[in-house]
Amino acid sequence: MELIRDYYLLRQSLAFILRFRAITLITTIALFIFSVSQITELGYELFPQSDVGQMEIQVRMESGTTLETTQETIVLMEQEIRSEAGDDLEQIISHIGVFYDLPAAYTPNSGTQDAFIGV
Repeated sequence: MELIRDYYLLRQSLAFILRFRAITLITTIALFIFSVSQITELGYELFPQSDVGQMEIQVRMESGTTLETTQETIVLMEQEIRSEAGDDLEQIISHIGVFYDLPAAYTPNSGTQDAFIGV
């Protein structure tokens, strides 16, 4: 019974749309323009901007730089960050070089010359 009713309603709707094409087209365009104008009112960000109090510093030294040289540079950068941040600093995490195998897929580092510091 519902299938017959749905078919009947579909036929009625289709008949109305075909009979009043101009009204249907104007209504569709008006609804489209209205919805586009409302995007700026509603916002379109998936996640709102927020300050999480974190930052990441990516360091890329000259290609072929040894791991020890990169580590020395990162230690100096960490000291500078600690002196600038003072008591606001909670934690520093530094990743130098690349781990081989699966962990290499989860780091932006491409070799011993790369590092990133999470503050």
